Amino acid sequence: MRLEIDSDLLINLFIRVIAVLFSRIAIIL
Repeated sequence: MRLEIDSDLLINLFIRVIAVLFSRIAIIL
C-alpha cells in the first residue's frame, strides 16, 4: 500500500467537499 497521496487527487477531493458545503449553505440561505 502506498502511503503517498497524490496532491492533485487530494486537492480535487477538497474542492468537491467545499463545493458540496457551499451548495448546502446556499440552499439553506
